Amino acid sequence: MCNRGGKNAILCNCRLRMVMKYSTMTKNSDRLFYGCPNYEYGIHCNFFCWVDGGEEPVCATPISQKNLHEFN
Repeated sequence: MCNRGGKNAILCNCRLRMVMKYSTMTKNSDRLFYGCPNYEYGIHCNFFCWVDGGEEPVCATPISQKNLHEFN
């Protein structure tokens, strides 16, 4: 789940603090999600997760176990 709250920053695979946005898709209209801040520039990692934690985080470029410790 991505909903950490408090002082814990939620980082995408670009190692940037994710931004909160509203979904514009019909199925999830106005549902809040965290997304990569580089999305609007077209150089993003495709990582996103729902704020309400309804599903597991999604990433188009999975993090290898070798590099996973860098995010902890």
